[in-house]
Amino acid sequence: MKKSILFILVFVFLISGITQGQNLNSLFPGTIESRDYNPALLGVSDYSFEFQVNPLAVEVWNNAWTPYFVLDNINEYWDENTKEEIIGSISGDAFSLGTNFNISNFYLGGGSWSINSGIRGDVVSYLDKELLQFVLHGYDSPDFILPLENTGLKSSTMLNTGISKSFNLGGISENLGWNNIYWGAGINHLLGLSHVQADFEGEAEMIFDDEETSLKGNGRLKGLYTHLLEEQSHGFALDFGLWGQPTEKLGLGLSVTNIGRMKWEGVYEEVHEGHFRIDHPLTLVDDFDELEELEEEDYLDYDFEQAEKSEGGTLTQRTPISVAGNIHYSLNPRLQFSGLIGYNEAPVPNTKFAAGTRILFPSFLPITIIGSYDTYRKQPSITAALGFHLWGWEVINISVSDLQLISGNSKNASVSISTAIRF
Repeated sequence: MKKSILFILVFVFLISGITQGQNLNSLFPGTIESRDYNPALLGVSDYSFEFQVNPLAVEVWNNAWTPYFVLDNINEYWDENTKEEIIGSISGDAFSLGTNFNISNFYLGGGSWSINSGIRGDVVSYLDKELLQFVLHGYDSPDFILPLENTGLKSSTMLNTGISKSFNLGGISENLGWNNIYWGAGINHLLGLSHVQADFEGEAEMIFDDEETSLKGNGRLKGLYTHLLEEQSHGFALDFGLWGQPTEKLGLGLSVTNIGRMKWEGVYEEVHEGHFRIDHPLTLVDDFDELEELEEEDYLDYDFEQAEKSEGGTLTQRTPISVAGNIHYSLNPRLQFSGLIGYNEAPVPNTKFAAGTRILFPSFLPITIIGSYDTYRKQPSITAALGFHLWGWEVINISVSDLQLISGNSKNASVSISTAIRF
């Protein structure tokens, strides 16, 4: 029963999440998508005209377990060490399933400017770590209080349309003796499509005596949501960046992106309150074999009613900021290296490190390999990208991550596809 409860959550993640973060291929300057990290990189584009379409980019991730860990333990006996390993693998105060995505994204530009548009969104669901500890261990203290605050779900989807421009600081670069220095800026209009937010409030108490072992408590669920066609919601976000090349082969960059606010209109708010009681299944049977015969109503009792409801409100949120510093070294036109240190506020505040190489031997089949690590998932990830290019037409670019998924030792999996015309 414990295994069923725990791994239902895991497999919901494995089959349902989609997400897309910033494309790590844009670490390498020279193409229009580099503006996702740093708008100043538009100034060092190798092309006078670019049109790129990213029809699909999806990723799945969690902050706890790899598929190998799940499959290795699902049919095994869980001793205390295994239980501690299961709980200890969770990074943070809650087991999280995260999604964010970009679909139907396009870039159009030339020289030092670009416009872009696409649908982006995010979904993050989280379950308090202490709830999982209760499922695995149980507690025998009458004073045990289980918090519910770290359990909930947040989701938003919006149409992002932006324009970016880079500017050559020729005078400054000449005084410093550098090859070039650019600064760039971008402004993005955000058209809200949907927003859903649900948070639990309250606490649960563990009851233990000679007659029963159960979890009971009072709960409060607050939900916020919008309807797509009823109200239009708007927001904005600004991007800023610097890029300089002390030498022809070395480049240094710094950027701050996604600085802005989103105002959701026509927000519905509902509050549900009530009580619940969960009897420990082992107190209801005389033999372990009888556990499979238990129905939900045998051990679960709850009563929740709507306490509040309002319509037509507004909700203003700050957009999650990203800060990045990157370095790029071109050994020759066909062999490049790049690295990045970044701070992101989404899905939770975390620091990211990435380093990679791009190989153009032959030039019509570019290969990119990138290794990355973030302090939220706390696991290295390997991204590989392959392109097929014919003169100015990039027929297809495919990026896949994490390659460790082949052995089942990854907490994320992603794929992105793009095509472009550049000359």
